[in-house]
Amino acid sequence: AIRQEISDNLFQSALLGGTSKISKAQAKALYQYQNEKRDFTYISLKQDDVKDITMPTEENIKTYYESNKNEFMIPEKRSVTIATLKTEMIEGEIKISDEELRASYEDNIATYQKPERRVLEQGVLSSESDAKDAYNKVKAGKSVKKSVTEVSGKDTSYLGENAFSKSDLLDELSAPVYAAQAGDVLEPIQSPLGWHVIKVKSIKAAGTEPFDEIKADLKKSMQQDRTLDALIDASNDLDDRLAAGEELEDVVTDMGLTTEQFNDFTMNGANTKGKDIFTVYGSDKSQILEMAFGLDPGEASPVIELADGRYITIRIDSIIAASFQPYEEVKTDLKTRWIDEQKRTANKLRAEQAFSALKNGKDIVSVAKNAQGSQKSFKDLVRNGKAPSNISESNQRQIFSANKGEALMINTKDGYIIGKVSDIKTASADKATDKELNKIIEEESSGLRQEIIAQYVNALSQKYNVRINERLLQSLYGAPPAN
Repeated sequence: AIRQEISDNLFQSALLGGTSKISKAQAKALYQYQNEKRDFTYISLKQDDVKDITMPTEENIKTYYESNKNEFMIPEKRSVTIATLKTEMIEGEIKISDEELRASYEDNIATYQKPERRVLEQGVLSSESDAKDAYNKVKAGKSVKKSVTEVSGKDTSYLGENAFSKSDLLDELSAPVYAAQAGDVLEPIQSPLGWHVIKVKSIKAAGTEPFDEIKADLKKSMQQDRTLDALIDASNDLDDRLAAGEELEDVVTDMGLTTEQFNDFTMNGANTKGKDIFTVYGSDKSQILEMAFGLDPGEASPVIELADGRYITIRIDSIIAASFQPYEEVKTDLKTRWIDEQKRTANKLRAEQAFSALKNGKDIVSVAKNAQGSQKSFKDLVRNGKAPSNISESNQRQIFSANKGEALMINTKDGYIIGKVSDIKTASADKATDKELNKIIEEESSGLRQEIIAQYVNALSQKYNVRINERLLQSLYGAPPAN
């Protein structure tokens, strides 16, 4: 893993070589671009200003209701009982005798045979000279930890004290370490990790770990294995009993399962108050909801295993079918929406007519008068500045993408603005401070590195025809938890 990481880092360094920083001249050009200012003269045509809209008849509203009925749907709701089988319900029943432990130990005696091991205290430094300084300090009587941290100035250079068999060590270290005696301090040795300063603390002879020393760990391991086996057997028994038609309550009582009820939730897991009541199930939520909405009333699902090792079954207690809000309940809202739609249509028509007139050479004063809109202007809009309150950042980008004198029709949150860029003012690079330029250099350089790596990964994906199937991953393992 370390070798792979080093290879990746070396490759990235080569890939990104020469791209770590943009030049100061580029930063100045970007400063000018980002701080460009524009004046924009426009006509504001708000939807709420549209007058003379004919009030809808009862027939209009009813027709509108039928055309948009799906927007007033009350989704199907379900109530379920989830019965859970947990490890805790099984493990107390598992008993393992000393005779069984001894038999397992004897059967697997080879597992407990350990080769000779050397207990090493070591540090890794970045240069040979630093390693020699630390080595000399250790030889003079200082501890490895103190010597290494004094020379490097970093606690992370000290790797602590650990036992290694010969095969555990890097090739560069194994021969000199196993030629040394207990108490020896080795001359600095270079490996792909750096320069090692090593003291052989002690030597553990080869041999078999005694039964009494490993008994507790062996019992814990056997307990876990048998509990898992018993849990799987119990889940199969649960599945069989439900498939045979036994009532869930009877099975729950016999097997000591826990149950929880979830009432009146929709397909996304929200209850009548809009609260997601299945968040406790994390990535298993989508699988549980899919199962809950795929069964009939009174039916229990097959047993499914959750990500945390629990097993559950889901019984459908009741179903409230999907329906629609009655016409009389939404009539007032429908009338408002119908009027708003008529205003929106009328306002779009007058905006298109005003835009056409402005585009064809009419002066903005006469266009504003004919459209019954108010003439306004933005002074000194900054390309990277905050957008005025009555337009969005997207609207502002439209203004900065236009040529001087070009007519624009921009859809805003409350209607339209029709106008032209009346002036473009280029920022002076000489006004840029070092702090501003350094910020641009840092931001753009970081973005450039990420873009190069992204392009390389994309090229590999195309070359090898690799695609990540997110839908399949989620169907197999569930959706990732929300951040």
